[in-house]
Amino acid sequence: MYWYIILGTIENQFPDRELREFKVFLQALDRDVPELLCLGHLFPKENYNINKLFDIYGETSADYYVKKYVYAEQSLETMPEVKYDVVIYFEGDEAKRAYNPMIRERRNNSSGRYKVSDRYGLWLCKDFVPIQRINEWITSFGTGSNSYGLLHGFINCQKLKLTANRGTIANTNAQIISELKKAVQDIINEINIDLYKHDVMTLRKWKEEAKTKKFEEAAFNKRRELITRKQYFVIGDRTFLVPRNEAELYGVFVSLYTLYPDEFEFEPLDYDESAGIDLLARNKTGNRIADCEFWYVELKYQFGATEFNHSFSNIRYIVCWELSSKVKDGSVLKTSVEDETRILHIIPGIDGEIKRCYLDSDNAAIKIKVICLKDYITQKWGISLLDQ
Repeated sequence: MYWYIILGTIENQFPDRELREFKVFLQALDRDVPELLCLGHLFPKENYNINKLFDIYGETSADYYVKKYVYAEQSLETMPEVKYDVVIYFEGDEAKRAYNPMIRERRNNSSGRYKVSDRYGLWLCKDFVPIQRINEWITSFGTGSNSYGLLHGFINCQKLKLTANRGTIANTNAQIISELKKAVQDIINEINIDLYKHDVMTLRKWKEEAKTKKFEEAAFNKRRELITRKQYFVIGDRTFLVPRNEAELYGVFVSLYTLYPDEFEFEPLDYDESAGIDLLARNKTGNRIADCEFWYVELKYQFGATEFNHSFSNIRYIVCWELSSKVKDGSVLKTSVEDETRILHIIPGIDGEIKRCYLDSDNAAIKIKVICLKDYITQKWGISLLDQ
């Protein structure tokens, strides 16, 4: 009711404007006594002494900052007969919630409540009653795309012509709208400069930095907990954690390749997980890199656990930690990017050798060798995986 009807008038925000005595007694179906609603849109009390705020609230002080900006009885530059009044409050998130119980709490979808982004920003008014929100007029304000939610502002212009249901300003002269938009954007720029001058945006930056610090501390504790539960293995004086994803698998593979280069038939040259297949490699040779033939090496934490999401073309090797329990000798693997399948062949090891795995098909020119690093470590090199 304070957003869409005369009860929410903003007229008393301007000098020498007094509202008549008008009250509404509203009783909801689930209430025993009516609630008193007084005339006038609700705004918080100004609170913009940043030193006092910081002493009380620390890095979250920007959430409690409130400052009012009033531009009364303004005229459009090329149409001086068109008058307008502007009131804009810059309000921190906690300041909003202190006077507006209808703002929805995070993860709370209570009926009737709304998000800050659903109501706050800038509104055009006629007769000092909000008509249409104009957040698209706000450009280059604050420090992020949602900064408009810090504004709680209204622009009243009696020259606005409304549609029959008073829902929009669509019937207004286009030149008036264009001029008014420019004037509002100039005011927003003034407010932005004032806020930067008085270090409000710095307070918001400190808040984001504090939030980042807390997130990083939580992430650090989580990773530390995970590390203490993971298995590990030791080679010489080096300790390695058993990988749990492709990124960690790459780290283990590069370390093993550095320690045991002769155990691998190829030489990895380039790693890029952002697009395409992970590794570009070549046969071991003394030739110049520019003169070599290149092909792909794909990394998979557990090979066969998920659908293969690359073409089999140009892949010579697949490096994984282990085979998934979903695959076995004779399993048919299909790529999701082309109509082609390969059969997984698993040949048991003889005389202490580790098993050999490869992908093949009747029309494939080259078999794709699957290297299971866990087998190399535990069986070929006789290194134990240890619990912590």
